Amino acid sequence: MREGAAAEAASVTPDLMALDYRRHQRSASPSAAPDDVDENLRVGSRALGLFRASPHLQESVCGGTAAAINIAVTFLPNKIMFRQQLLGLTAREAYANVKGEGLSMLYRGVSPPLLQATVSKALMFGLYNWYHDSLLERVGAFSGVHLVAAGLSGTTEAILAPFERAQTLLQTPKFNRKFAGAYDAMLHLNRFGLREHYRGLSAILLRNGPASMLFFGLRERVRSAIRVGESASARVLGDFVCGAVLGAILSTVSFPINVAKTRMQSVYNEPHIGVGQALRLTYVERGSSVRRVYRGVGMNFCRSLLSWGIINSAYEKLKAIT
Repeated sequence: MREGAAAEAASVTPDLMALDYRRHQRSASPSAAPDDVDENLRVGSRALGLFRASPHLQESVCGGTAAAINIAVTFLPNKIMFRQQLLGLTAREAYANVKGEGLSMLYRGVSPPLLQATVSKALMFGLYNWYHDSLLERVGAFSGVHLVAAGLSGTTEAILAPFERAQTLLQTPKFNRKFAGAYDAMLHLNRFGLREHYRGLSAILLRNGPASMLFFGLRERVRSAIRVGESASARVLGDFVCGAVLGAILSTVSFPINVAKTRMQSVYNEPHIGVGQALRLTYVERGSSVRRVYRGVGMNFCRSLLSWGIINSAYEKLKAIT
């Protein structure tokens, strides 16, 4: 991803890193027991050695951790946006709708997106790296290899659709008293077979593959165009802006697909419908108004700015320190 940073990190030998770590620990904590310092050193060295031996694992861990950080920050804005998509409310009405349910319901439904986003981004970054290297090894270098790898990684993410399915049900107001939590929702869906868990899969596939291709295809170009300096804070800012710009644009382009996905997944034990039919139903239900179909796009844009800025900058920072 950032070849210069990777090469610089790889050039530091484990012995020098261990020595620097030991000096830092002893200077920062003069009273720390030598055994504690040595144990911390051994753990750090093992982790670094593992990442050096398996770069795909490093990509996965950094991507998954960055996603978990993001969910902790953006869950509530996302919940408000979801209500706008589902019910066609204004931002103020959606906020009042969520607030009116009380504090006990505020983080209802956080477990599925936390698990789904963590595993999803671990797969996204880790599999992109794995597919890219595998294609180079088995097929050889060819134009667009990174786009093919990105498309495959995005498509593979769709196996996590049941998490999105459970999240949608838990955030749908009419099911507030129906399901106790994510596990309960999934158990309930089990009665109707595996297909019910994957309701809305076509929308997820239509969104994930192209979005991943554009993200990885444009990421380095956008980052190289952002010149904010070479200090550590400037690099973090540049990575944040890069992720924010790409995430906001891609999520806005795919917004109608997410509206369709929400409509498809907000029911169960009903006839399955496609993306086109879901959009037509939503259009009719909202008074045949395109503007109402796009309700929530503003919140979605702002959330994606913050969300993908956090993911990209946290991912790059985690890679730099591991």
